[in-house]
Amino acid sequence: MDELYYLWQLAGGDITVELKKQGLIRSRPPILSIPNLVILLGQMFGRRDTAGLLDLRVIKVPLDTLRQRLSHIPYIANYPWLTNQMHVQSQEDLIDAASQLPLIIRERDTEYQFYRIVLYDRLLQVYPITQEVIIKEAHKDIPPPVRGAVWAALLGITGDIQKRYDMIDKETPTHTDRQIEVDIPRCHQYSELLSSGAGHERLQRLLKAWVRNNPHYVYWQGLDSLTAPFLYLNFNNEARAFECLSAFIPKYLHKFFLKDNSAVIQEYLGKFSQIIAFHDPQLANHLRSINFVPELFAIPWFLTMFSHVFPLHKILHLWDKLLLGDSSFPLLVGLAILKQLRDSLLTSGFNECILLFLIFPKSI
Repeated sequence: MDELYYLWQLAGGDITVELKKQGLIRSRPPILSIPNLVILLGQMFGRRDTAGLLDLRVIKVPLDTLRQRLSHIPYIANYPWLTNQMHVQSQEDLIDAASQLPLIIRERDTEYQFYRIVLYDRLLQVYPITQEVIIKEAHKDIPPPVRGAVWAALLGITGDIQKRYDMIDKETPTHTDRQIEVDIPRCHQYSELLSSGAGHERLQRLLKAWVRNNPHYVYWQGLDSLTAPFLYLNFNNEARAFECLSAFIPKYLHKFFLKDNSAVIQEYLGKFSQIIAFHDPQLANHLRSINFVPELFAIPWFLTMFSHVFPLHKILHLWDKLLLGDSSFPLLVGLAILKQLRDSLLTSGFNECILLFLIFPKSI
């Protein structure tokens, strides 16, 4: 259903328009929609806007445009053929031209997305046998509706994840609860999903579960931002979001969440400095001359794998590639950011560099 709705939107469907046609959405002055009370976790009381109340009416949306867009696709395209070597045989010729287009165009191409979704559905049905093929296909692109499942496959998630998640105590109060409650309302609040009351509750459970399941680590600010992309993609599957987070941190943030992580972070930033010096000596010398060291700007990058500094839609694309690399790949991402800002950095002093990193250019 999620995949069909996604394709329907690509074909021009707009659920807001359909709901307005049926009278389920009415324009009202914003002042009449303000709740009387909002508590820390985002729950609202005294809301006078009935649009937020449960309505059991079923609205049928027209599928004519989607049918027309996909009418010429051969029936065999619904069944990608995998050989004994798990090589995809039936789609290369069908989508070869579209696959050369920029990613942003491919993600808006209804026909191309249909082919890719069908292929990934087929591969995910027999995962983990198809893990190598999933990795190969992920190097091309990952369709948004299957991104959560594909990320889990890239991280090697298997087994009864729901049972493992259910066994973790997520209710008993811990000494980190207060800090988690403070951080959650600030985490990607531009996202309607994550800023909702249900989003806050799920994020809190995931963070408490991770802290409880990793007693040798502690909660550091930034873990909420690190968890947010997994929750966003698996909003109705907390167990998979938790397993992805649990596999992601040891691979890319090994020992970053120790109680005393200063030595680990210093070693990581030392490697980052060496990479900058090797690939761009001029930039490295300039930053060193103005005493603008990685400790001043790069710790939030690596502690959150850039999820604290970039908006969610950019993080999803960035992590599509990050998950295909090894633990050193984030260092190269950091280098790429500095390359993007190179001209501005070379002509800036210490104060200007600080301001530059406080407000990232939208072009990155």
